[in-house]
Amino acid sequence: MDVATTVLNSPLTGWGAFGALAILVVTGVVKGSFMPVSTVTRLLNSEIRRGDEWKDTALEGRKTIDMLVKSNEIASDFFEKVTVETSPAGATLLREGR
Repeated sequence: MDVATTVLNSPLTGWGAFGALAILVVTGVVKGSFMPVSTVTRLLNSEIRRGDEWKDTALEGRKTIDMLVKSNEIASDFFEKVTVETSPAGATLLREGR
């Protein structure tokens, strides 16, 4: 008897073929082989747009931080030039010069 005949007539041959087909389908799905090129292009372009939006947001945030640092420097300079005193009535007084 021929080896090929024995293998092909075996009851496990059908399950082996089913298993191989299942592995091919799962591998194709994971790798994205069944997705049209237009869909892949559209998804990539949307991700690039999202990245650009994040970059713009980060740059705006950086400008805000720079403005806060500058305002902090202005306030520090102001408080270095004045003295703070409390009046007998409890009011806070700012006086120029040290």
